[in-house]
Amino acid sequence: MKPNDIVIPRFLAAAVEELLTLSQFAAMVRLGFTVGSQLAPLLEQLARGLGLESEPGVSLLRAEAEEFGPYAASEANAGFTYVNSLLAVRLLTILESVVDEAVVDALRSRSDVLDVEAVRKLKGPLVDFMRASDADRSELLAEMLSHETKATFKTGVGKFEALLEIVGLGGGVDEEGRRGILELTEVRNVVVHRRGRVDSRFLKMCPWLDIPSAHILVITSEMFERYRRAVGYYLLEVTRRWVVREGHTAKELEPFLETLERERHSLRKSFASEQAG
Repeated sequence: MKPNDIVIPRFLAAAVEELLTLSQFAAMVRLGFTVGSQLAPLLEQLARGLGLESEPGVSLLRAEAEEFGPYAASEANAGFTYVNSLLAVRLLTILESVVDEAVVDALRSRSDVLDVEAVRKLKGPLVDFMRASDADRSELLAEMLSHETKATFKTGVGKFEALLEIVGLGGGVDEEGRRGILELTEVRNVVVHRRGRVDSRFLKMCPWLDIPSAHILVITSEMFERYRRAVGYYLLEVTRRWVVREGHTAKELEPFLETLERERHSLRKSFASEQAG
């Protein structure tokens, strides 16, 4: 897709970029743990070969490597589950922020959204609203919409679609995307609110994971990659809706739709691999 063909909103472009950054960060952290698990003997060999065994700096570095090496090895052997749990939390935060910004942007820049019945029926603190700046008013409206639609109580993509539909950005979501984002949201809830311990809600929402109740959830790198692909697909889907809403032609959309289809294919392969395993 050529940059001049379609102008993507700043917040959507930034989210895609952040998704890439998160993937690079994940790869570097895993590499660091892997190297760290073997660093002490490597340093010892290197220092001996260079005749630096007695150097204070080398001795200090080796002592630190010996101290943290066992933890690095245990995390690597466990499939980086602690790292992946933190990455999952950040991943969902990226998605939540994009939806919030999409709603605010629509309320701020499109007057037709204000004619939607759900927006016209909103009730709230009138004085605070009148005193607010234009930007703050849009954010207040978005907060009231979230409250009125009870979006935070919905599951998976439902919490996002409830708001996106109102501002003209609703649409269909592939089954793999729905399942991936649902699993991600439930994993995040277990990590944040249950310290990683599986509860009855998790088992009800994600029965395909087949994890015993009260067990600590192990989040593998393969699981995180599946979530990353699901979020990447959904970000592209929301971007496609935005582009269509802005009136771009089918010809202009062709390169973008090819990218979206590749993401769909990768996501389906990810779920197929999980089921085969």
